[in-house]
Amino acid sequence: MNSMGFYQPNGMTIKSLLRSSLIGAFITLALIIVPLVHFLTFWFASFLGGFVAGSRIYADQATSIKIGAIMSLVLVVPIIGIIYIANTIFSIKAGFSLIFVVSLLLTLYVGGLGILGASLGGSIARKTKN
Repeated sequence: MNSMGFYQPNGMTIKSLLRSSLIGAFITLALIIVPLVHFLTFWFASFLGGFVAGSRIYADQATSIKIGAIMSLVLVVPIIGIIYIANTIFSIKAGFSLIFVVSLLLTLYVGGLGILGASLGGSIARKTKN
């Protein structure tokens, strides 16, 4: 337990959790933002980002959920920005409600796959560590 009462497996700190989550979010964004390739990499980018983040800190299931949640929160701003720009460029008259719904769905998608990737990455990292 740390001073805030949170359990930290394997000596993990909040700083290392945030650092790994930011690396996972950066990997996700980097795989999605590449033109033409993003049609293929979009589907598994957050899984790979979560995998790298989870394997860095030997994430257990509870930590994997935290990693996926942090990745989602970090990527919600770029997701809303990209949808807003696309809405402006293509003159879609759907308005704020469509932007909100699509960004919410994409955020849940990124978080869910980030959790799965972090869980698998942490599991494999713990098995190879021992």
